[in-house]
Amino acid sequence: MQLVSIPFEPYNPDINAVIGFQLTGALGETRADRIWKWDPSSDTYHFYWLRRNLGWYEGSNTTNVSLNSDEGFWIQSRQAIDQKICFVGKVSDIPVRTLSIVSGMQLVGHTYPISVNINSSDLINDGFTGALGETRSDRIWVWDPSTDAYHFYWYHRTLGWREGGIPANIDLKPGVGYWIQIRNNPFTWTYPKPYLNPPN
Repeated sequence: MQLVSIPFEPYNPDINAVIGFQLTGALGETRADRIWKWDPSSDTYHFYWLRRNLGWYEGSNTTNVSLNSDEGFWIQSRQAIDQKICFVGKVSDIPVRTLSIVSGMQLVGHTYPISVNINSSDLINDGFTGALGETRSDRIWVWDPSTDAYHFYWYHRTLGWREGGIPANIDLKPGVGYWIQIRNNPFTWTYPKPYLNPPN
């Protein structure tokens, strides 16, 4: 399992264009590589699997579900060897990207193609709510595929970002997906472009 995002704007967000046949298909879902996409409105996953030589399916039906900028999704590889996926698209030159953040759990991605420190993302200014303890603060969950475990980051009202009780410095990285856990009110996240001109 790997939690990813698209580090730019895809020319065509259709799963058949974004992923295509770059993963390994099978004749049935139990053996095929899959994409897991979280639906925050129902708090459930949708599972998409690659049918050999035919394309992407949800259950027994073909699908053209979108894999969009600013969202994270899981890639489940069932193969014994590493696989590489190439994403193709346009480097974002939008001055401010806008994303609706809901209460509960939501998978997001960092669309700009360079790392951005969390303090430069305007997340706190826009409505991410800290607290004096982790159990009341909104949180960011970062998946570590090397340990198959999460790191949990929260915001202390006076001390800033923490991991548990330890100070933390977080960079939002291109190509990585993140959980945002909102315990308080939903808000609109407006995060600014971190460069004057798009990088080459």
